[in-house]
Amino acid sequence: DTELPFDQHQWLSLIAPRLLYVASGSLDAWAGPSGEKLATDLARPAWGDRGDLDVGYHLREGKHALTAYDWNKFMDFTDAHGWRKSATETVLPDDKLLEALIRIPSVSTNRMKVAEAVSFLRRQLESQGLHCRTETMPGGRQVLFAANEETKTPDVLLSAHLDVVPAQTSDLFKPRWENGVLYGRGASDCKEHCVLAARLMRELKGKVSVGCLFGSDEEIGGESTVFMMEKGYGAKRLVVVLD
Repeated sequence: DTELPFDQHQWLSLIAPRLLYVASGSLDAWAGPSGEKLATDLARPAWGDRGDLDVGYHLREGKHALTAYDWNKFMDFTDAHGWRKSATETVLPDDKLLEALIRIPSVSTNRMKVAEAVSFLRRQLESQGLHCRTETMPGGRQVLFAANEETKTPDVLLSAHLDVVPAQTSDLFKPRWENGVLYGRGASDCKEHCVLAARLMRELKGKVSVGCLFGSDEEIGGESTVFMMEKGYGAKRLVVVLD
């Protein structure tokens, strides 16, 4: 490490202007608390006047670990920056929900953006009173299931997907209306079907048992659907593929 042309505070500086938090353990000889503290302090100038606000650090007693104390400190730091969300997400109307989904560039190969779409839609569906489960595949890809009753096997299972094919330009992830028609990547394949599924589950709640499996890699093979079937998700009477 003495031959590297950079040091750890330079890596940390690359995070600016985003928030940075470093946690150390007093007996953590593996990570080195003194080096972590020094690197954090030397990185602060990259944040300018906000170095003391947007960069956090704490030292706790103990060995190499992530403890409840650490997580509480992380949460206090994000709370101080207004990150805590209310228990109920603001429910978007269907057209605004579709616009918001289009803005997330959930290209199949970008698992982080697909996970962002999964998390966003789950919050919306739960705020609409639907039951949601998120499963994680061995490679880390997340898959969402929702239903209008607490079950993994509703009478009717809808199948849609949140992933999209790559876009030729980033403008395709900016929804636009022309003559009453919404354009954007995913507006017709398949995010509009995800919104339709949400509407069906919501409007049929208490009348028909309906669920939806929101695949996350349909455009590159659909292994997420197979994974969910193997986890026990399915239908008692009918499956409708919305694609």
